[in-house]
Amino acid sequence: MHGFKNRAGWNDEHHIKTPCSRGGETIDSNLLLIDVYRHDAWHLLFSNQTLREIIAHLKNYCSTKDFLLSVNNYYKHPAFRLLFGSKPLNEIIALLLRIQHAKDSQRIRIKLAA
Repeated sequence: MHGFKNRAGWNDEHHIKTPCSRGGETIDSNLLLIDVYRHDAWHLLFSNQTLREIIAHLKNYCSTKDFLLSVNNYYKHPAFRLLFGSKPLNEIIALLLRIQHAKDSQRIRIKLAA
């Protein structure tokens, strides 16, 4: 394990909407370039969930009784800290929604240009 301490110095393609393991295409609207350490951290935390699934999962934490316990478990994880620092959960969700919106808009632009 690299311990999520350093940047690897190169980027990796992350399938953001539909993971490759679930039939996701390797096209611009489904890819996000991400530092390889952050890519590993992402999959360690979220496995092969889609971005929409992750957003729904995090939003669900906001509506549960054990919200603080659940969030504290995430915040303690080194992979979570590498990806999001100490940002509040509502800011993390807003960031992920912006990424999803940008990727959705990119798909629309590609379709219109074709």
